[in-house]
Amino acid sequence: MIFVKLFLYYAIYTSLVLFYGVGLIRVTQLPFHRSLEINYLIKIFFSILVTTILTWLVTMYMLLPIHMVELYPIIAFLIYICITTFFESLVRITTGKSTAEFGISFLVILISVNESTSILEAMVICFGCICSFLLMIPLVYAVGQKIYLKKENNF
Repeated sequence: MIFVKLFLYYAIYTSLVLFYGVGLIRVTQLPFHRSLEINYLIKIFFSILVTTILTWLVTMYMLLPIHMVELYPIIAFLIYICITTFFESLVRITTGKSTAEFGISFLVILISVNESTSILEAMVICFGCICSFLLMIPLVYAVGQKIYLKKENNF
């Protein structure tokens, strides 16, 4: 039950996009049709999830014993670059499309590793942050369309 509350907290209450401002500009610039492509979503989800797990494990079992936890963003960056390159090459080989994304994914990884005390919490926070971002895309698109229609009717 605590993980459901944790998920809802990060997905709805402290919406990652609104509360932290992570990816707010990216959400507004991302074309709506591209943001709902299944290969784009799957690639982002798995690269964030795998990187979060590996970063959490390296932080807890390698950096914490030697008292160098402050270096976890660098480790997260290196792990993320390796994993996202692998997934990006798989997507490009199979579909021929680019699904490159860095800013939002990396910040989700940092938040989920920083605010978790267990690997399961890190995964739940990661999933909640991703859902927060995905829930924000249609909302921003709808507001943008409303503003566009209002501007069009006034002129």
